[in-house]
Amino acid sequence: FKVVSIATPHVMDFGAEALEDTITSLGWYQVKTVGAGLTPEAASEPAWVDVKTAKVAFLAYAHGDAFARDSAGVISRAVYSEMIEAVKRVAQGADLIVVSIYWGKARQTEAVSERQRFFAHGLIDAGADVVLCQRLHTWQGTELYRGKPVIYSLADFIYETYDKQYSKVVLPKVTFADRALKSIELIPIWVDNPDAKYQPQVLSGEGAQEALANYRKLCAELGTQVTITDERGWIKPE
Repeated sequence: FKVVSIATPHVMDFGAEALEDTITSLGWYQVKTVGAGLTPEAASEPAWVDVKTAKVAFLAYAHGDAFARDSAGVISRAVYSEMIEAVKRVAQGADLIVVSIYWGKARQTEAVSERQRFFAHGLIDAGADVVLCQRLHTWQGTELYRGKPVIYSLADFIYETYDKQYSKVVLPKVTFADRALKSIELIPIWVDNPDAKYQPQVLSGEGAQEALANYRKLCAELGTQVTITDERGWIKPE
């Protein structure tokens, strides 16, 4: 990992000192953080990552809820107008822009809401190249909007105490060429192996086919075609 969003509801569960420790500890391993900080200015700063010849900007936000009541000024809030302006600002110096949002209620439905689509489409219209979202314990599909991917929610990856509804999910590997989307490779993974806790594993065989088939259904609801070949799924622009 080179960058991690910490714009999550529980980031202030143990106070500002623990948040500072988290940011410092990740920094020791050259992992950049985005979406939260010790000041409002730090929380809203983008993270910049060089990938080959491209300069990639990451922005991260969270929609507030009961868990986040003590995090005013610490988490970058998912305020529509502020996100749009931030994307426009970083677009002046970025080759690619990835916007992450933590939002929505847990497992109320797998369907993508109109509010989610409104936010995601607005960010791409403003200049984002990927909108990568997380909705609490929920799995939702990927949509291509104006040739850019909106990944609505990937469920849980590493989570200690929750009885996972979605134990076989996917990781999307998004590839660009000259700022145009080339492909999204869907890598099926198992996140609930009782013999290797907190260690997601790449799936093969029937498990891989199950995960990919389930994700293909979620994507089809958003008008996105997924092709499955050799235990991998593929989304490609038309």
